[in-house]
Amino acid sequence: MKPVPRGRVWLLGGLLFLGLAEGAITAQPAEALRLEFKSQHHVVRVVPTGPGEMASIGSYSVIVYSADGMEFVAGTVRERDGEVSKVWVEPAGEKDLRVWIWTTSAGSGAHGRIELLAFTGRALQEIKLPEADPKLLDGHMGHDRFEVVDGTVYWEFPLYAPDDTNAHPTRGTRRLVLGPDRKRWAAAIRQ
Repeated sequence: MKPVPRGRVWLLGGLLFLGLAEGAITAQPAEALRLEFKSQHHVVRVVPTGPGEMASIGSYSVIVYSADGMEFVAGTVRERDGEVSKVWVEPAGEKDLRVWIWTTSAGSGAHGRIELLAFTGRALQEIKLPEADPKLLDGHMGHDRFEVVDGTVYWEFPLYAPDDTNAHPTRGTRRLVLGPDRKRWAAAIRQ
């Protein structure tokens, strides 16, 4: 058997390494971001990144179409710091809708933000959400997670002690809730 020249051994080893690395990357599929929602009267589509923009900063679009998805009804382009993490669309009357958008900043703190857009049959309008009381945010350094259920928003984040690193919070977690009236954030009671 002839010995393999050194250059070919390196090439084969490199290809094997690339094949293993590629397999490791694709082995864990990410949860798909739902970007189209259908109701009886409308189709809502969210475009998470504007044309030619980076994923870390830019804009996203919310577009409302007729029930068949063919006729434009309303739309808006919104600034974003980070990426669109999740979208919820809920009915708010016979033809009205509420569109909740959770974005996560690209920084190591992964600070989250939740926005609410109301579709009133003809236009999309932002509904301002209240700021949380600073006492409720004691120990907050990001890594926010949001969930929206029947118009109620749940906001959960780890709590950090003054000496904690961003990767190792030591004070547990806090969960805040914003009810359908959207008047104020309150500490959620665990059950």
